[in-house]
Amino acid sequence: MKRMLATLFGIVVIAVILFSQTPSALAQNAQRALEVEQNIASMVSEGKSKLAQKVLVLNFDPVFPMAKMKHMHDLMSSWNDPQALSKQYIKAMKESSHGNALYEITEWIDIDEMPQADNGKKYTIYDYYSTLKKAQKQWDYWGYSGWQTYGTFDYDYYMTRFNVYQRVESGEIDEVWVFIGPVSGTMAYETIMIGRDAYWCNGPEMVRNDCPAFVCYVFNYERDVGCMLEDAGHRFESIMANELGWDTSKPVSQMNDWERFTLYDTVAPGYAVCGNVHFAPNSDSDYDWGNRSKVYSSWKDWLNNYPDLKGEKKLVNAASWGNGNMAAHHKWWFSCIPHMKGVNRTTDAYNNWWIYFNYPVR
Repeated sequence: MKRMLATLFGIVVIAVILFSQTPSALAQNAQRALEVEQNIASMVSEGKSKLAQKVLVLNFDPVFPMAKMKHMHDLMSSWNDPQALSKQYIKAMKESSHGNALYEITEWIDIDEMPQADNGKKYTIYDYYSTLKKAQKQWDYWGYSGWQTYGTFDYDYYMTRFNVYQRVESGEIDEVWVFIGPVSGTMAYETIMIGRDAYWCNGPEMVRNDCPAFVCYVFNYERDVGCMLEDAGHRFESIMANELGWDTSKPVSQMNDWERFTLYDTVAPGYAVCGNVHFAPNSDSDYDWGNRSKVYSSWKDWLNNYPDLKGEKKLVNAASWGNGNMAAHHKWWFSCIPHMKGVNRTTDAYNNWWIYFNYPVR
Protein backbone atom coordinates (compact mmCIF):
# COMPACT_ATOMS: atom_id res chain seq x y z
CA MET A 1 0.00 0.00 0.00
CA LYS A 2 2.82 2.41 0.90
CA ARG A 3 4.54 1.68 -2.43
CA MET A 4 1.25 2.31 -4.27
CA LEU A 5 0.74 5.63 -2.45
CA ALA A 6 4.32 6.69 -3.17
CA THR A 7 3.83 5.85 -6.85
CA LEU A 8 0.58 7.80 -7.01
CA PHE A 9 2.25 10.77 -5.31
CA GLY A 10 5.07 10.65 -7.85
CA ILE A 11 2.57 10.62 -10.72
CA VAL A 12 0.78 13.62 -9.23
CA VAL A 13 4.05 15.55 -8.84
CA ILE A 14 5.08 14.81 -12.43
CA ALA A 15 1.63 15.76 -13.69
CA VAL A 16 1.72 19.08 -11.83
CA ILE A 17 5.15 19.85 -13.26
CA LEU A 18 4.18 18.92 -16.81
CA PHE A 19 0.94 20.87 -16.81
CA SER A 20 2.71 23.92 -15.39
CA GLN A 21 4.98 24.09 -18.44
CA THR A 22 4.30 25.75 -21.77
CA PRO A 23 4.10 23.55 -24.89
CA SER A 24 7.52 24.79 -26.03
CA ALA A 25 9.05 23.99 -22.62
CA LEU A 26 7.49 20.52 -22.71
CA ALA A 27 8.95 19.89 -26.16
CA GLN A 28 12.38 21.10 -25.03
CA ASN A 29 12.21 18.90 -21.95
CA ALA A 30 11.27 15.83 -24.01
CA GLN A 31 14.02 16.53 -26.53
CA ARG A 32 16.68 16.88 -23.82
CA ALA A 33 15.50 13.70 -22.08
CA LEU A 34 15.84 11.82 -25.38
CA GLU A 35 19.32 13.27 -25.96
CA VAL A 36 20.44 12.20 -22.48
CA GLU A 37 19.04 8.69 -22.96
CA GLN A 38 20.84 8.37 -26.29
CA ASN A 39 24.07 9.70 -24.82
CA ILE A 40 24.04 7.23 -21.94
CA ALA A 41 23.62 4.49 -24.55
CA SER A 42 26.60 5.93 -26.43
CA MET A 43 28.72 6.07 -23.30
CA VAL A 44 27.88 2.41 -22.66
CA SER A 45 28.50 1.21 -26.21
CA GLU A 46 31.46 3.42 -27.14
CA GLY A 47 32.96 4.54 -23.82
CA LYS A 48 32.70 8.19 -24.84
CA SER A 49 30.17 11.00 -24.52
CA LYS A 50 28.63 12.74 -27.52
CA LEU A 51 26.62 15.29 -25.54
CA ALA A 52 27.97 18.35 -23.74
CA GLN A 53 26.53 19.46 -20.43
CA LYS A 54 24.84 22.84 -20.87
CA VAL A 55 26.19 25.32 -18.33
CA LEU A 56 24.86 28.58 -16.96
CA VAL A 57 27.60 30.75 -15.41
CA LEU A 58 26.77 33.33 -12.74
CA ASN A 59 29.89 35.46 -12.37
CA PHE A 60 29.97 37.84 -9.40
CA ASP A 61 32.52 40.33 -10.67
CA PRO A 62 31.41 43.85 -9.72
CA VAL A 63 33.06 47.02 -10.98
CA PHE A 64 34.96 49.10 -8.38
CA PRO A 65 34.88 52.82 -9.33
CA MET A 66 37.34 53.63 -6.54
CA ALA A 67 39.86 51.26 -8.19
CA LYS A 68 39.85 52.82 -11.66
CA MET A 69 36.76 50.85 -12.70
CA LYS A 70 38.46 47.50 -12.26
CA HIS A 71 36.37 44.38 -12.03
CA MET A 72 36.72 42.46 -8.79
CA HIS A 73 38.90 39.72 -10.29
CA ASP A 74 41.43 42.39 -11.29
CA LEU A 75 41.77 43.92 -7.82
CA MET A 76 44.82 41.73 -7.18
CA SER A 77 47.28 40.55 -9.80
CA SER A 78 47.32 37.03 -8.32
CA TRP A 79 43.59 36.56 -8.90
CA ASN A 80 42.36 34.90 -12.08
CA ASP A 81 40.07 35.80 -14.96
CA PRO A 82 36.92 33.64 -14.63
CA GLN A 83 36.61 33.38 -18.43
CA ALA A 84 40.14 31.99 -18.69
CA LEU A 85 39.53 29.61 -15.78
CA SER A 86 36.40 28.25 -17.44
CA LYS A 87 38.26 27.52 -20.67
CA GLN A 88 41.09 25.78 -18.79
CA TYR A 89 38.61 23.69 -16.81
CA ILE A 90 36.59 22.64 -19.85
CA LYS A 91 39.77 21.62 -21.67
CA ALA A 92 41.19 19.71 -18.69
CA MET A 93 37.96 17.81 -18.04
CA LYS A 94 37.56 16.79 -21.66
CA GLU A 95 41.14 15.53 -21.92
CA SER A 96 41.37 13.76 -18.56
CA SER A 97 37.95 12.08 -18.89
CA HIS A 98 38.80 10.54 -22.27
CA GLY A 99 36.09 12.65 -23.87
CA ASN A 100 33.39 11.85 -21.33
CA ALA A 101 33.04 15.14 -19.42
CA LEU A 102 32.08 17.71 -22.04
CA TYR A 103 30.81 21.22 -21.33
CA GLU A 104 29.19 24.01 -23.30
CA ILE A 105 28.60 27.36 -21.62
CA THR A 106 25.24 28.38 -23.04
CA GLU A 107 24.94 31.62 -21.07
CA TRP A 108 27.37 33.76 -19.10
CA ILE A 109 25.86 36.35 -16.74
CA ASP A 110 28.17 38.96 -15.20
CA ILE A 111 26.63 40.19 -11.95
CA ASP A 112 27.69 43.68 -10.95
CA GLU A 113 27.22 43.22 -7.22
CA MET A 114 28.64 41.40 -4.22
CA PRO A 115 27.08 38.01 -3.42
CA GLN A 116 24.22 37.95 -0.95
CA ALA A 117 24.00 35.69 2.11
CA ASP A 118 20.86 33.76 2.96
CA ASN A 119 19.92 36.37 5.56
CA GLY A 120 19.87 39.10 2.91
CA LYS A 121 23.13 40.70 4.03
CA LYS A 122 26.16 41.38 1.85
CA TYR A 123 29.19 43.61 1.47
CA THR A 124 28.93 46.91 -0.32
CA ILE A 125 31.73 47.36 -2.82
CA TYR A 126 32.99 50.26 -0.70
CA ASP A 127 33.20 48.23 2.52
CA TYR A 128 34.80 45.33 0.70
CA TYR A 129 37.43 47.48 -0.99
CA SER A 130 38.26 49.31 2.24
CA THR A 131 38.69 45.99 4.07
CA LEU A 132 40.81 44.56 1.27
CA LYS A 133 43.21 47.54 1.38
CA LYS A 134 43.65 47.06 5.12
CA ALA A 135 44.06 43.30 4.73
CA GLN A 136 46.76 43.70 2.07
CA LYS A 137 49.09 45.12 4.69
CA GLN A 138 49.68 41.54 5.85
CA TRP A 139 50.91 38.79 3.54
CA ASP A 140 47.97 36.48 4.30
CA TYR A 141 45.28 39.03 3.48
CA TRP A 142 42.59 36.35 3.71
CA GLY A 143 43.50 35.88 7.39
CA TYR A 144 42.85 39.52 8.29
CA SER A 145 40.58 39.75 11.34
CA GLY A 146 38.42 42.51 9.88
CA TRP A 147 36.70 40.39 7.24
CA GLN A 148 32.96 39.78 7.64
CA THR A 149 31.09 36.55 6.95
CA TYR A 150 27.40 37.37 6.79
CA GLY A 151 26.10 33.86 6.21
CA THR A 152 25.76 31.10 3.61
CA PHE A 153 25.54 32.05 -0.07
CA ASP A 154 21.87 32.45 -0.91
CA TYR A 155 21.51 29.64 -3.43
CA ASP A 156 17.72 29.76 -3.59
CA TYR A 157 17.61 33.54 -4.11
CA TYR A 158 19.91 33.42 -7.13
CA MET A 159 18.49 30.20 -8.58
CA THR A 160 15.05 31.84 -8.42
CA ARG A 161 16.21 35.23 -9.67
CA PHE A 162 17.76 33.72 -12.79
CA ASN A 163 14.99 31.16 -13.40
CA VAL A 164 17.37 28.25 -12.92
CA TYR A 165 14.79 25.75 -11.68
CA GLN A 166 12.56 26.27 -14.69
CA ARG A 167 15.50 26.21 -17.10
CA VAL A 168 16.82 22.94 -15.69
CA GLU A 169 13.33 21.44 -15.77
CA SER A 170 12.92 22.41 -19.43
CA GLY A 171 16.30 20.93 -20.36
CA GLU A 172 17.76 24.30 -21.29
CA ILE A 173 20.65 23.95 -18.82
CA ASP A 174 22.22 21.02 -16.94
CA GLU A 175 24.62 22.65 -14.49
CA VAL A 176 25.32 25.99 -12.83
CA TRP A 177 28.79 27.42 -12.22
CA VAL A 178 29.06 30.35 -9.83
CA PHE A 179 32.24 32.44 -9.65
CA ILE A 180 32.89 34.46 -6.50
CA GLY A 181 35.96 36.33 -5.27
CA PRO A 182 37.74 35.50 -2.00
CA VAL A 183 36.50 36.51 1.46
CA SER A 184 33.48 38.13 -0.18
CA GLY A 185 31.13 37.86 2.79
CA THR A 186 29.41 34.53 2.14
CA MET A 187 30.27 30.92 2.84
CA ALA A 188 29.60 28.63 -0.12
CA TYR A 189 30.06 24.92 -0.77
CA GLU A 190 32.33 23.73 -3.57
CA THR A 191 29.44 21.71 -4.94
CA ILE A 192 25.87 21.02 -3.95
CA MET A 193 23.09 19.07 -5.63
CA ILE A 194 19.68 20.69 -6.09
CA GLY A 195 16.36 19.22 -7.26
CA ARG A 196 14.36 15.99 -7.19
CA ASP A 197 16.13 13.15 -5.38
CA ALA A 198 19.16 15.36 -4.68
CA TYR A 199 21.67 14.01 -2.17
CA TRP A 200 24.89 15.05 -0.45
CA CYS A 201 27.44 16.18 -3.03
CA ASN A 202 30.31 17.56 -0.97
CA GLY A 203 27.65 19.84 0.47
CA PRO A 204 24.10 19.49 1.81
CA GLU A 205 21.42 18.67 -0.71
CA MET A 206 18.61 21.09 -1.64
CA VAL A 207 15.66 18.83 -2.44
CA ARG A 208 12.98 20.38 -4.66
CA ASN A 209 10.25 18.79 -6.72
CA ASP A 210 10.12 21.36 -9.53
CA CYS A 211 13.28 20.31 -11.39
CA PRO A 212 15.53 17.29 -11.86
CA ALA A 213 18.67 17.09 -9.76
CA PHE A 214 21.56 19.24 -10.96
CA VAL A 215 24.97 20.20 -9.60
CA CYS A 216 25.86 23.77 -8.69
CA TYR A 217 29.55 24.64 -8.31
CA VAL A 218 30.88 27.70 -6.54
CA PHE A 219 34.39 28.50 -7.81
CA ASN A 220 36.73 31.06 -6.26
CA TYR A 221 38.69 33.04 -8.85
CA GLU A 222 41.43 33.65 -6.34
CA ARG A 223 42.32 29.98 -6.97
CA ASP A 224 43.54 28.31 -10.16
CA VAL A 225 42.14 25.50 -12.26
CA GLY A 226 43.64 22.89 -9.93
CA CYS A 227 41.09 23.83 -7.27
CA MET A 228 38.27 23.67 -9.82
CA LEU A 229 39.36 20.14 -10.69
CA GLU A 230 39.45 19.30 -7.00
CA ASP A 231 35.82 20.44 -6.70
CA ALA A 232 34.94 18.11 -9.57
CA GLY A 233 36.86 15.31 -7.87
CA HIS A 234 34.88 15.68 -4.66
CA ARG A 235 31.71 15.67 -6.73
CA PHE A 236 32.83 12.36 -8.21
CA GLU A 237 33.59 10.93 -4.77
CA SER A 238 30.15 11.88 -3.43
CA ILE A 239 28.30 10.52 -6.45
CA MET A 240 30.15 7.20 -6.50
CA ALA A 241 29.71 6.75 -2.76
CA ASN A 242 25.99 7.25 -3.27
CA GLU A 243 25.89 4.85 -6.24
CA LEU A 244 28.07 2.01 -4.97
CA GLY A 245 28.76 2.77 -1.30
CA TRP A 246 32.08 3.62 0.30
CA ASP A 247 33.63 2.04 3.40
CA THR A 248 37.35 1.31 3.30
CA SER A 249 37.47 0.04 6.88
CA LYS A 250 36.34 -3.45 5.86
CA PRO A 251 38.63 -6.15 4.42
CA VAL A 252 39.77 -5.51 0.84
CA SER A 253 38.19 -8.79 -0.26
CA GLN A 254 34.78 -7.42 0.75
CA MET A 255 35.15 -4.03 -0.97
CA ASN A 256 33.27 -2.92 -4.05
CA ASP A 257 35.11 -1.58 -7.08
CA TRP A 258 34.82 2.07 -6.05
CA GLU A 259 36.19 1.33 -2.58
CA ARG A 260 39.11 -0.56 -4.09
CA PHE A 261 39.80 2.19 -6.63
CA THR A 262 40.24 4.75 -3.85
CA LEU A 263 42.70 2.72 -1.81
CA TYR A 264 46.14 4.15 -1.01
CA ASP A 265 49.05 2.45 0.72
CA THR A 266 48.68 4.12 4.11
CA VAL A 267 45.20 2.66 4.66
CA ALA A 268 45.72 -0.62 2.74
CA PRO A 269 49.44 -1.52 2.48
CA GLY A 270 50.13 -3.42 -0.72
CA TYR A 271 46.67 -2.75 -2.18
CA ALA A 272 47.00 0.83 -3.38
CA VAL A 273 45.21 1.68 -6.61
CA CYS A 274 44.58 5.40 -7.31
CA GLY A 275 43.74 6.84 -3.92
CA ASN A 276 41.29 9.72 -3.71
CA VAL A 277 41.33 13.42 -4.52
CA HIS A 278 43.39 14.29 -1.42
CA PHE A 279 45.54 11.16 -1.16
CA ALA A 280 47.71 9.76 -3.96
CA PRO A 281 48.69 6.06 -3.80
CA ASN A 282 51.74 6.85 -1.63
CA SER A 283 50.49 9.87 0.34
CA ASP A 284 51.19 9.98 4.07
CA SER A 285 48.86 12.93 4.70
CA ASP A 286 46.27 15.22 3.11
CA TYR A 287 47.45 16.90 -0.13
CA ASP A 288 50.71 14.94 -0.07
CA TRP A 289 50.82 14.67 -3.88
CA GLY A 290 54.59 15.23 -4.14
CA ASN A 291 55.69 12.26 -2.05
CA ARG A 292 58.76 10.62 -3.65
CA SER A 293 58.58 7.34 -1.70
CA LYS A 294 57.67 4.31 -3.79
CA VAL A 295 54.77 1.95 -3.17
CA TYR A 296 53.13 -0.78 -5.17
CA SER A 297 50.02 0.33 -7.02
CA SER A 298 47.77 -1.26 -9.63
CA TRP A 299 46.64 2.04 -11.19
CA LYS A 300 47.83 1.11 -14.68
CA ASP A 301 45.93 -2.16 -14.48
CA TRP A 302 42.74 -0.22 -13.72
CA LEU A 303 43.48 2.33 -16.43
CA ASN A 304 44.06 -0.24 -19.16
CA ASN A 305 42.18 -3.40 -18.20
CA TYR A 306 39.10 -2.62 -16.09
CA PRO A 307 36.87 -4.52 -15.52
CA ASP A 308 39.04 -7.50 -16.50
CA LEU A 309 41.85 -6.69 -14.08
CA LYS A 310 45.07 -8.70 -14.34
CA GLY A 311 46.34 -8.02 -10.82
CA GLU A 312 49.41 -6.18 -12.12
CA LYS A 313 51.22 -3.91 -9.65
CA LYS A 314 54.21 -1.64 -10.11
CA LEU A 315 56.33 0.56 -7.86
CA VAL A 316 55.24 4.17 -8.32
CA ASN A 317 55.69 7.60 -6.78
CA ALA A 318 54.78 11.23 -7.45
CA ALA A 319 56.51 11.17 -10.85
CA SER A 320 53.44 9.37 -12.19
CA TRP A 321 51.03 12.16 -11.24
CA GLY A 322 52.89 15.45 -11.58
CA ASN A 323 55.43 15.62 -8.75
CA GLY A 324 53.17 17.57 -6.42
CA ASN A 325 51.30 19.73 -8.93
CA MET A 326 47.65 19.81 -7.87
CA ALA A 327 46.14 20.10 -11.35
CA ALA A 328 48.42 17.38 -12.73
CA HIS A 329 47.47 14.98 -9.94
CA HIS A 330 43.76 15.57 -10.41
CA LYS A 331 43.95 15.12 -14.18
CA TRP A 332 45.88 11.89 -13.67
CA TRP A 333 43.27 10.69 -11.16
CA PHE A 334 40.42 11.49 -13.55
CA SER A 335 42.22 9.69 -16.39
CA CYS A 336 42.28 6.52 -14.30
CA ILE A 337 38.53 6.54 -13.65
CA PRO A 338 37.05 3.50 -15.44
CA HIS A 339 35.72 4.62 -18.82
CA MET A 340 35.27 1.35 -20.66
CA LYS A 341 32.38 0.08 -22.75
CA GLY A 342 29.57 -2.10 -21.51
CA VAL A 343 28.14 -3.14 -18.18
CA ASN A 344 30.07 -5.02 -15.51
CA ARG A 345 29.05 -8.66 -15.63
CA THR A 346 29.66 -9.10 -11.90
CA THR A 347 28.23 -5.92 -10.41
CA ASP A 348 25.76 -4.82 -13.12
CA ALA A 349 27.28 -1.33 -12.84
CA TYR A 350 28.39 0.73 -15.82
CA ASN A 351 32.01 0.16 -16.82
CA ASN A 352 32.09 3.84 -17.76
CA TRP A 353 31.81 5.62 -14.41
CA TRP A 354 31.55 9.00 -16.11
CA ILE A 355 27.89 8.17 -16.71
CA TYR A 356 27.37 8.54 -12.97
CA PHE A 357 29.32 11.81 -12.93
CA ASN A 358 27.29 13.36 -15.76
CA TYR A 359 23.93 11.98 -14.70
CA PRO A 360 23.96 11.55 -10.90
CA VAL A 361 20.20 10.96 -10.75
CA ARG A 362 18.92 9.04 -13.76
